[in-house]
Amino acid sequence: LRFQKENLIDTNNIEHFFKLFQEDEISFTNDRYRDFIKLAEFFKVKKLLIQLKKYFDSHMTDIDFVIRLFLNEFGQKNDIDQNEKLIISQIEQLFIDKINEFLENKLFQQIPVSVIYQIIEKSDKKQISSDSLFDFIKSSLDKFFVLLKFINIQNLSNDKFNELYEILII
Repeated sequence: LRFQKENLIDTNNIEHFFKLFQEDEISFTNDRYRDFIKLAEFFKVKKLLIQLKKYFDSHMTDIDFVIRLFLNEFGQKNDIDQNEKLIISQIEQLFIDKINEFLENKLFQQIPVSVIYQIIEKSDKKQISSDSLFDFIKSSLDKFFVLLKFINIQNLSNDKFNELYEILII
């Protein structure tokens, strides 16, 4: 019970976790992944950890899954163990490598601005779409205004440049 509370594990996921061992074929969902990995680590179920690793690797292209997983891990109040640090660093690297795809996803707006700032700072500036970055910032200007410094004005389309101009002169 203490482990469950400390790790914010859903009671239904605990039930499903133990049902996994009664089934011939193991299947996971994005919603259960985080809790299953915590439980598999806690109970030291190596075969299940291997299956979960395969699931993680195969879903790294699912942007919503990646962002939700990051938000869950990053938002934990308790100490982060080595596996969680590894997951977070892998996800951060994926954010850096595919920054434009993440900027276009509404879930990405839920990530703390300080983290997004660091991700953009580490990204290849030549690869960042100034239009996508501007649209992202504009989605919540009060929250993301600090990211304006990363926009390359020369690379903005005329429409986006005009929008930025209108925002700045008001």
